[in-house]
Amino acid sequence: MKPPKLALITDFTEADWVRTSLSQAAERDERFLADVIPMSFEAYVSVRHQPKKSKNNFGESLCFEKLTLLLMDHTETEEECFAAIWYGFGWSFEEEYPHLFHNMEKHFLRKFVGNREFNKFFQIPNRDYYLLKSSLLDTLKIGEIVDNYLYYEPTNMLWPKDRRWFVANEIDFHVTLIGGSKALIDEIDSNHHFITERFTPGIWSDIYLSGY
Repeated sequence: MKPPKLALITDFTEADWVRTSLSQAAERDERFLADVIPMSFEAYVSVRHQPKKSKNNFGESLCFEKLTLLLMDHTETEEECFAAIWYGFGWSFEEEYPHLFHNMEKHFLRKFVGNREFNKFFQIPNRDYYLLKSSLLDTLKIGEIVDNYLYYEPTNMLWPKDRRWFVANEIDFHVTLIGGSKALIDEIDSNHHFITERFTPGIWSDIYLSGY
């Protein structure tokens, strides 16, 4: 498999609309879903990662490939997408993609003797992210590679340059959140491969916490 073509973004102009929306919601400290996904879309839906446990339930897990292909039909800029990866995962993004940091010496901060750490993160309240530019399909190749096997890591935030939709994978949630046009959300909601639920950003985020 060819490696993904990724570009590390440190000029966050294209992402300011996301940070502004999420930060304004977080300032109210009410733990609404607006802390996780911008409020500017026509409709919203959540897609469950795993089917609810039941002896009679043999539903399938969320297939991000199917979701990604569906999203492609609802943007004109599938070759220009922005993807955010949380800094705090157990696998090291910097070790997995060192070539992204070769020309970033001016953005490194020496915190300890002999240790350099990247510090040019896309920041929203309580979260630091690596921000990447990529084609939509190449985001399916992001993750940790062990023994030539890709352990895919869904992007925590993903949107195309034309802002037709937004996908959020909050690290503590058991669902993927999607905002977009009514046509997109209707198509996702009616797809029998997905276990879905409509929502609005003004409801409590606790309903999607893992373990609930």
